[in-house]
Amino acid sequence: MGLLNELVSQMQLDYLSDLNNVKIIIQAIPESRYPLSEWNDAVQYLTKANKQFLSSSDAKEFLLSS
Repeated sequence: MGLLNELVSQMQLDYLSDLNNVKIIIQAIPESRYPLSEWNDAVQYLTKANKQFLSSSDAKEFLLSS
């Protein structure tokens, strides 16, 4: 299961497009659970920011601060 799919599942949503405020769940997910590419995909999808991070922890921090 990918990062975005886990967020949808954790929030018991029907569709990926239903993701709203996911900061509480993101905070609880260890950076090491998903590869950097999935963290970068989540940043782009959730924030619409065209950013590529060099570490999962930086991507996670960006998501939490957005």
